[in-house]
Amino acid sequence: MVMARKNRLVQVVRFAFLVGLTLIVFAFVWVQVQQHLFRLRTQLLLNDTRSLWMRPDTFEDLRHLQHRWGAFGHYEGTCTEEHCEYTVTLTSLESALWRNDELRVLRDEAFALFGGRGVNIQCGFVVHKNQMVLESLFFEIEVPYDRGIHLPFKYTSGDLMIARIRSASRLFAPDMFGREADLKRGYEIGRAQPGINAWVNLTPQTNSADIIRLSDINLDCITRFKPCVDMDDLLPAAWSEFRRDHTDTDESAYATRCSVSPALFAREADNIALVEVLKLHAPEYPSEERTQGANVRILESLKNNADHLVDSTASISFSRLDVYRGPGALSDPNRKLAVGDRVFLLYPRLVPGQSPGLIDTGSCSLIPFSDATLQSIREGIAMDPSGEDLRDISILY
Repeated sequence: MVMARKNRLVQVVRFAFLVGLTLIVFAFVWVQVQQHLFRLRTQLLLNDTRSLWMRPDTFEDLRHLQHRWGAFGHYEGTCTEEHCEYTVTLTSLESALWRNDELRVLRDEAFALFGGRGVNIQCGFVVHKNQMVLESLFFEIEVPYDRGIHLPFKYTSGDLMIARIRSASRLFAPDMFGREADLKRGYEIGRAQPGINAWVNLTPQTNSADIIRLSDINLDCITRFKPCVDMDDLLPAAWSEFRRDHTDTDESAYATRCSVSPALFAREADNIALVEVLKLHAPEYPSEERTQGANVRILESLKNNADHLVDSTASISFSRLDVYRGPGALSDPNRKLAVGDRVFLLYPRLVPGQSPGLIDTGSCSLIPFSDATLQSIREGIAMDPSGEDLRDISILY
């Protein structure tokens, strides 16, 4: 009888072990299948977004995107040719409405234990006046805290690695200006702190080869068992270039030469006006870098300029670096600004409380008038069809 009970117990333990092993294998296979299917879906979304980065797009292209992604897409309010903000969201682990936080944490840890990655992806698309003016991809993936140990029990409770690739009318964010070298080559690579965050900014003028190279997100990070731990893993081509450009002490890339086409400066500018110099005068604080001031009359409003009406006057202060010299014969490098000159004035929006009678200028913000510069300025304005600040709707708030 004792032997029979022992045999029965052994059978029960063996059965329980086999059931447990089967459940573990099933869970592992299920998680891996889900991850690979998610990776495939992510690749399709990345391909769709990349194709929009590489060519001019309209509202009809957005309609095709909405049809393709169906339930994964969302927009608020109306979505018309005049204006539409549309997002596509993918997540590797759906956030079910679990009332018990401990059970939800246990589920997430079990998911990570079997090789799952917490991944959130959101793509934002903005159409304005029947032109696609913003396409942005936000990619967020969990990485382990202890990056030197790659054991399964180290996968949980990780940090976040974030990459954002964005194509908009302007290369730089409103009220900000990057390196002139970035403006010349047509893209910007940067990082944000704290955390492991990187961004790539593109424009419709960025060439296709650069777009393909810089948008190379390593989707192996979703499925490989050894996790990706830094931006070299996730964004290999772009991050290698960023480190190469920012590890030396050469500051030439940050020098202001005003050697880029006026069109690119016009694309980035918030406001552009054609003005006439009425008077030159010394600055209020001669000890500062600003070396000269002027009173100007607004002759023509070319871009925005809501606060400065035609025939109104304003006071500006500037340094020698603010006057665009440009390549070739666009302007004489030895000639200084004089009374009676007509120049294009590029300047940021007014700070709240700032008087319209005072205009802040920046580098390369005074471009001498000529037929060549007028044509270039108009080309640059056409590159920025929105003419207004558009928030990046792909950022997860």
